[in-house]
Amino acid sequence: MNPFILAILAALFYGSAPIFEKIGLAKIDPLIGIFYRSFFVALILIIYFGWKGKLTGLFSFPANSILCLITGGLLSALIAQWFYFTALKSGEASKIVPISGSYPLIAMLLALIILGEQFTFSKLFGVIFILAGIVLLR
Repeated sequence: MNPFILAILAALFYGSAPIFEKIGLAKIDPLIGIFYRSFFVALILIIYFGWKGKLTGLFSFPANSILCLITGGLLSALIAQWFYFTALKSGEASKIVPISGSYPLIAMLLALIILGEQFTFSKLFGVIFILAGIVLLR
């Protein structure tokens, strides 16, 4: 499938998820919300890999790769998700989602520092626009 179409579909699903999450968080603690969200995603993936006969393949990767993915999961799917759900529960989705969605700014800065990626003027303009959007929404 065309990468542009895939990106549009991702945006549609990412954009609609917070609406359901905000409604779901109305009477639930954010950590319980993360539990249900994560549990059912994990369950569906386990069923999928079992159906495809690939469960044993889940453990055939280098330990360093798995450790980095686990670390990323803890940072994003647990810690950041808790901050996000806590903010979403009490704040306006139309403000919380774009501000929390400014994570590409952090990723870009860390990629420059840690991964040694090249700094370009287009990245500078991206940073300026992200910061402007955050200031406008605040």
